[in-house]
Amino acid sequence: MRHKFPRWSLSALLVLLLVPVQAAVENITFTTSSSNSSTVKIQFPNGTVTQIGGGNSTRVFTLQKNWTIDHVLTLPSNPSNITLSGVGIRSLAPDLASDATGGSVAVVYLDLSVNKIKSIDSVHFASKMIYLNMSYNAIERIGTVNPRWQNDSPGNSLSSLYLDHNAIVSLQGAIFPDSLPTLYLSFNRLESIDNASFPIGLTNLMLDNNPISSIRTVKFPSALATLSLMNNNLTTFNADLLPPSITTLCLTGNPLTTVYASEGQFTVLNHLANPKRTQLGANNSCDSIFSTNLSTAACPNSYKLLWNAFPICIVAPPTPSPSPTSESSHNQTTISIIIAVACAVVVALALIYYCRRYSDKDLRKDVVPNDIRFDPLFKEHRIPMKELETESVIAAGGFGIVYRATYRPSGETVAMKQLLPEKTHDTYAVEVFFQEIRLVSLLRHPNIVNFVGIAFTNLNNVTLVTELLPRGDLWTWLDRDPRQFSWTGGVENPIRGATVSKLQIVIDVLSALSYLHDLQPLLLHRDLKARNILLTETWVAKLTDFGTSRAYSEGDATMTAEIGTIPWIAPEVLRGDRYNEKADIYSFGVLLSEMDTCVVPYSHLLPVDCTNAGLDATRLHIVQSVAAGKLRPEFDPECPEWLLKIARDCLAFDAKTRPSAIDLCAEFQRIQASLRIDTRIEEP
Repeated sequence: MRHKFPRWSLSALLVLLLVPVQAAVENITFTTSSSNSSTVKIQFPNGTVTQIGGGNSTRVFTLQKNWTIDHVLTLPSNPSNITLSGVGIRSLAPDLASDATGGSVAVVYLDLSVNKIKSIDSVHFASKMIYLNMSYNAIERIGTVNPRWQNDSPGNSLSSLYLDHNAIVSLQGAIFPDSLPTLYLSFNRLESIDNASFPIGLTNLMLDNNPISSIRTVKFPSALATLSLMNNNLTTFNADLLPPSITTLCLTGNPLTTVYASEGQFTVLNHLANPKRTQLGANNSCDSIFSTNLSTAACPNSYKLLWNAFPICIVAPPTPSPSPTSESSHNQTTISIIIAVACAVVVALALIYYCRRYSDKDLRKDVVPNDIRFDPLFKEHRIPMKELETESVIAAGGFGIVYRATYRPSGETVAMKQLLPEKTHDTYAVEVFFQEIRLVSLLRHPNIVNFVGIAFTNLNNVTLVTELLPRGDLWTWLDRDPRQFSWTGGVENPIRGATVSKLQIVIDVLSALSYLHDLQPLLLHRDLKARNILLTETWVAKLTDFGTSRAYSEGDATMTAEIGTIPWIAPEVLRGDRYNEKADIYSFGVLLSEMDTCVVPYSHLLPVDCTNAGLDATRLHIVQSVAAGKLRPEFDPECPEWLLKIARDCLAFDAKTRPSAIDLCAEFQRIQASLRIDTRIEEP
């Protein structure tokens, strides 16, 4: 019998909505009150118009039965979270800020993704909305995004606008709210952005996977911090178009040959904060800036090496316009003074408004899509930050840091996981962390680390609280004393009085993996290795670190930037092919090698005292060899034959021939019984 597990995505974890056909309505849930409307008015493809509503008190609008909706006439007034994703919507009424009775709509998160909507031009949305998702629709022209937001009225709070995966061919005439901080325009048909007028408050702009071939005259906002242009058709790039505020620039996946910059702008480039800025990156990674070697052939004069790695052509700064005549100069000076005074007044008024608006330290000032802090489903799991006493750092990685802490009310020792401070401003990293929290909160298995709750006071310290496993991770034990464990024996369990073997730990891992692969939809761990296996006081092994995990549906999985460490990744994933749960089985085969040799896989191939370039070349060779099936992890000469056979099956190049987790678990249990190894008594 398969476990029931909600089908989810990063953009819609709160509301689960499956709507292939028109059907009767049942189990509709959203807020109602005596004074406000609690109905949504919709129109079907056959022209029928209906209202649907309910009487339960909640902040989430949930549709549990199948629908095909042609036109949305009104939205309910009270729910803060509304999802109408994948229901075939073709058009929207011009006023979605008012409910069926004319009252105001209070929606904060509105998800209209995966529909057939062709236009949102001049559609009036709720003024208090923080998040609007229009991804995966058929929009060709943007027009005016909510006229009610254009004057940046006190009610305007839109933080994220998703227009990715549409059919937008031009940004000419597009009008956005001036204070919009995050705009997604990836996966469209944009060939140029020179005619765009971006909002002055924009800080994050995503333009990945468009056919943009040149950027010549675009004016980026002065506050822009992140610009992502991955996987476009740019052959040259002029860094002088960037504002001094830029901190992250993503140009991987472009056929770049030349980058130009003035002396001053070269300094701006030199201060970029991409994590792997000196390395050539993959096409889907924003860690690096470039994915091709740059040339100096087109440099008009001289060039400078950026971080001693990338040649940048140094050019003269933009030439100012010719001096006007005396009279026009006088007029120009007068106009400039007027403009300067006006700008100063506007800035002063904006600062006064900002301070008043945020004087109550409103948590919503920094909001990301699917912000877990405002998810009503997590309200009961919230732990006040003052009830957690941080003690020491347990572990740290590329994205997060884990602390040992005490939960004061009970005295229980727990683990606190947070993003690294420098990652809290990375929208993508925050979204992935929120995804991990949601996922861990849903998993229930004795061999998976237990979820305790979440804690925060603001976006910068959102914390995942889990049980603390006192013996730490498996790799630390294997590395500390390789002789401590064997496949059939090992350390004494001080509490139960039994011997703990590598074989028993493997069975624990497979039990957890079988559970994940048996969920509906099944879940891929995607980062299975000894460091992500923790041990309890009685040596029970538990899986942790679900930061790269994802639900799997057939046909949708290809390699993404966040997948786990290279040596454990299956060949089909490294090649960018479609993959399924058998990729986890390959990683399990590598784990068997890691446990058998107590050595990091392929570490013997890395040169000693080599340059970064040499290390990168070796790593690339390892990736290419594994992807081609020419390289596999090694095993100890004294490795048991039965283990070698299972490992070879798990490491098969053809994923279809690899065994399932549940079959592996049964096989290892059979071997354990045949060897008459003492099994550990389960923890109470």
